[in-house]
Amino acid sequence: MHRRWHELLTAALLMILLIPLLKTAAVGVGTPAGTVIECVATARYTNQEGTLLGEAVSNTLQIVVGRKVAASVSPPSQRVTGRPSRVVSIPAEVRNLGNSEDRFRLLLNPPSGWNGAVYLDSNGDGVLQEDETEVLTQTPPLPPDSVLKVIVRVTVPADIRSGTAWSVELFTRPMETNTTLAAATYIVNATTVNTSVGLSAEPSAPEIGSLLRLTAQVDPAEEETLQIALTAPDGAVQQHQVNTGPDGIAVLDVTPDVSGPWQVTAVRPASTGVPEARATLLFTCQGPSHEVDGLDMISIPLAPVDASVASLFGGQTPSALARWLPDEYRYALFNPFTGETNDPMLSAVAPGKAYWIGTPEPRLIAPSGRLVDQTQPFRVHVYPGWNQIGSPFITDIDWRDTRVIYNGQSLTLAQARAAEVLLEYCWTFIKLPDAWGYELIHPTLPGARKVIQPWKGYWVFAGREAEVELHPLSVSEPPVAPSTAAVSSAGDRLEEARSRGRDRRRTPRRPMPPTEPGLPDITPVPEQAGEWFLGITAMGGGMMDPDNFLGVSTDRTLDGIANPPRGSRYVDVYFPAAGGAQNASDVRLPSPQGHTWEFEVATSAPGEQHSLRFFGLETVPSGISLMLLDLQNGGSVDLRSCGEYFFTPPADGTPARFRLIASPGGTRAGAG
Repeated sequence: MHRRWHELLTAALLMILLIPLLKTAAVGVGTPAGTVIECVATARYTNQEGTLLGEAVSNTLQIVVGRKVAASVSPPSQRVTGRPSRVVSIPAEVRNLGNSEDRFRLLLNPPSGWNGAVYLDSNGDGVLQEDETEVLTQTPPLPPDSVLKVIVRVTVPADIRSGTAWSVELFTRPMETNTTLAAATYIVNATTVNTSVGLSAEPSAPEIGSLLRLTAQVDPAEEETLQIALTAPDGAVQQHQVNTGPDGIAVLDVTPDVSGPWQVTAVRPASTGVPEARATLLFTCQGPSHEVDGLDMISIPLAPVDASVASLFGGQTPSALARWLPDEYRYALFNPFTGETNDPMLSAVAPGKAYWIGTPEPRLIAPSGRLVDQTQPFRVHVYPGWNQIGSPFITDIDWRDTRVIYNGQSLTLAQARAAEVLLEYCWTFIKLPDAWGYELIHPTLPGARKVIQPWKGYWVFAGREAEVELHPLSVSEPPVAPSTAAVSSAGDRLEEARSRGRDRRRTPRRPMPPTEPGLPDITPVPEQAGEWFLGITAMGGGMMDPDNFLGVSTDRTLDGIANPPRGSRYVDVYFPAAGGAQNASDVRLPSPQGHTWEFEVATSAPGEQHSLRFFGLETVPSGISLMLLDLQNGGSVDLRSCGEYFFTPPADGTPARFRLIASPGGTRAGAG
C-alpha cells in the first residue's frame, strides 16, 4: 500500500513541475528557437511527524524550444500631406519579434493608380538619399529583436483632388505563408499649396574666378526639383537642375568667370493645379582692374564683353592706344585726341596682346569680361620681329615655364633660342617715382625677374612666325590635376621667381647706390675665376634704361641681349652690333690684353643733362683700370674713383657715344 501511494505521489509531482515547462516549449518567448531544456523532478515524502519516509527521482526530460515568427511595423499609423504629382516619403521600422533569425516579405498596398515602393534606408537618417536606390520586397535576415529601417515612398497622382484622404498600407508576412504579422496604415491628405521660392548668394559680390554658393529655398519646405539659370553679362546662360531636401533647401556652387552684372533665376515648374513659382537674384561679379596714369604698356587679362577699342577707351575720359604690328613694321593707333580712331588693325582688344596706353589723367580700367581657362596653357601668335604680348591669367606666372610652338613642336625657351625661333627673354615697361624705362625678364640671368604679371605688357623678339605658349602656375605641359604638394612646390618656386632682384632693389650695389627706390639691377654675379661684370644705367628726361651690362665671361648666353623697341619718350643705352643691331649686353671672352667697349646713349630729351651710373665695380680685378671716355664731348672719368658720369647729349638728337677701356696693369689704354 505504501509503495503504491509513493508511485502516485511521484507521478503527480512530475506533472506539476512539467506544466510550466511544457508551456514554455510551446510559446518560446525570450528563448531562442532550438534551445534544449533538460528537466529532472525529485519527490520526497514524510510522515506527520516529519520523518523522511522515502525519495523518488524522475528520469531526465529534454524539451526543445519551438520557433516563433513575429514582427512589427512602426509607426503603425501616420498622417502626411501630399501634393498632386509630388512624392511623399515616410520613414518606418520593421522589427523581428520572433525568437529566431528570419526574413519577412514586405508588401506595399497604395491606392489604385498610385506608384510606390519600399527603399532601404541604409544610413538610417530617415531621408532617401541619391545613393539609396535599393527597393525592398523582403527584408534581409534579421536576428531576434533587430530593426530594419526603411522609407515608404509613393507618388500622388496628378489628378487627385485637394482635400481627399488616401490610405497607403505596409504589410509584413512570413516567407512561407500569407499570414499578416503586422501592418501599418499611412493616411495621405491630398492638398494644393502655392509654393514660393527664395534665392540668396554668398558672397553677395564675388571675385571673378572664385566660388559662389547659391541657396534656393522652397516654402513650404518639401522635396522639389528646381531649374536654375545663370545669365552672364555677355548673355551666355548656364542651366542647372537641383533637388531640394525635406527642409526645402538646395545648394548650388558655381564659379563666375565673367565680370559684371549676373542674373540668377530659380523656377519650380507648374504642375496640375499648382502654378509655377520663381525667384530672381542679381549680383555683380568683381573683375580685375588696373589704374593707368600717363604712359604705360598694358595687357587686359580677360576677354571683354564689348571688346571694341572705342567702347573700352573712348567716352568722357578717353585714352590713346597703340599696338606694334611686326608684320607691317608700324604702329596701329587709336587716338581720340587727334582723331586717329579708325585703324582697322586696332579695332578690338583681346587677351594675350599688349598695348601702349596714354591717359591725360588717372584712369581705372575695369572692363566687364570673361576669363580664359585659368588651368590651361594659352597661346599668343607672334611674327618675325618685336611683338607686344601679355598674360591672360589673373595671377603671376613663371616665364621659365613658357613654351614656343613652332612647326608642330613644343620648344623650351632655350631650344627656341638655339633654333633662332624666339629670344628667351622679354622686356616690360616700368615706372618709378622719377623715371620710366624697361626691365628685363630673363629665365636664367641671375638678378633678373622670372615672372609675368597680369595687366603688364611685354616685348618679345621672334625670329620665325610661331606661338608663345604661356602656362599658369604648376602647368608646364597640358596638365593633369596637380597634387597639393605639387601646387605648394610650384607656389614656392613662383615666390622665388618673384623675389629675384628684390634684394638688390632694397640694397643696391656699392659704392654708388642709386637714389631712386626700386631701381632694377640685373648685372650678373661672377661665378667663375676671371669673370667680372659692370652694370650700366642711363637716366635723363624723366626716363631711365637700367638693364644693361658689359663684362668678361665664357658664358656666351649673357652676350647680345637685344634692346626692346623705344617708346615716344626714352633713354636707351645700347652696344652697336653687326647688321645694325642694338644690344643691352656685350660680354667678351677673357683676354690678357684687356678690352675696349663702345656704346651709345639715345634719348628723346636731347640737350638736357643725363647721367650714367656703373654697378659692380667691386667685381673687377684690382689690377684692371677702368676708364670711361666721352667721345662726343671729350670728357673722361676713372670709374675706380667715380662710378657716375654726367653728360649732355647732342642737341641735334644724335646719340651720345662712349668708350670704356679695361686695361691690365693699371694702364690707361687697351686693345679691343
